[in-house]
Amino acid sequence: MGRKRHRTCHTDEVFPIRYYGTVVCLGVGRGIWAIAPLAKDLRDAGNRIVSILDAGDELDLLWEEAIRIVSDEAIVSALDGSRGEPLHAGHPLFERLSWGDVNLVVAVGPMEEVKRLGFIVEAQGCAFVALPAER
Repeated sequence: MGRKRHRTCHTDEVFPIRYYGTVVCLGVGRGIWAIAPLAKDLRDAGNRIVSILDAGDELDLLWEEAIRIVSDEAIVSALDGSRGEPLHAGHPLFERLSWGDVNLVVAVGPMEEVKRLGFIVEAQGCAFVALPAER
């Protein structure tokens, strides 16, 4: 069976959709919208999906319900305190990685934020894919 590929509308990067095991799909700010179709495709490939949504405000969470439907676990935080704990995504990400069962983290969001999260992931020895999204 051929591999399914997912192409973001912001880059020419191609991300292979296949079985990895447990995958964290991390959406930061306006990058949250891209997590829903990506998580669905990864789940259809047999992966366990943990979605972490790092919202700046309530507007960033318009896709929350769609993401919950395609995720096995969803963690939401809004920096303005309107939803979940007012924490940066690095906190729940580090906690989830400490369980030791995550095989891949895919992060979508502003590149400076995604790079910062990449340091946390790589320090834990986990594979990391960064996909940029506009603010």
